[in-house]
Amino acid sequence: MSAVINVRAGMSSTRVSPEAARVLRNTYLLLAVSLLPTIGGAAIGIANPPTAVLGFWGTLIAFMVALVGLQAMIIRNRNSAAGIGWLFVFTGALGYFLGDILAVALSLKNGVELIGLAIGGTAALFLALAGYATVTTRNFATPGISKVLFIGMIMAFGMGILNVAFLNMPVIALSLSSLFMI
Repeated sequence: MSAVINVRAGMSSTRVSPEAARVLRNTYLLLAVSLLPTIGGAAIGIANPPTAVLGFWGTLIAFMVALVGLQAMIIRNRNSAAGIGWLFVFTGALGYFLGDILAVALSLKNGVELIGLAIGGTAALFLALAGYATVTTRNFATPGISKVLFIGMIMAFGMGILNVAFLNMPVIALSLSSLFMI
């Protein structure tokens, strides 16, 4: 999976090996297909919002259990087809837990535009970051970065819980939304 770098007249270009191109194609295909259970889960979540079924704290606990538990199942089964099944369950569950947020957004006058902006921003960031990761020669698999990202994710979730439960500050909500989009 190594990229071949050619330098000509001060310009650099990257030619990705056929094996790396195949892995990237399969990864992007899996990402695209995993959006289907997310959309299905979101539709169920809008029709039956999680907080209406479980209450706020029940939803929060169920979300955390699903987040950690399903990721563990994906990792445990990462070398088999069952891992893809667990990925679909995970993305469906995340879509379901978006139900409350989407229902509130859709009840607003500009709700469809807000959701479209979130989808468009996420897609634009994904394309930009995927393009950067494909073209650059930098190794993103360094051991320290996963720990930093995991700690950052936990801190962002903690700040989100504090904001929803106690602070209720729109600037924090906007900051966290931007952070989670990235």
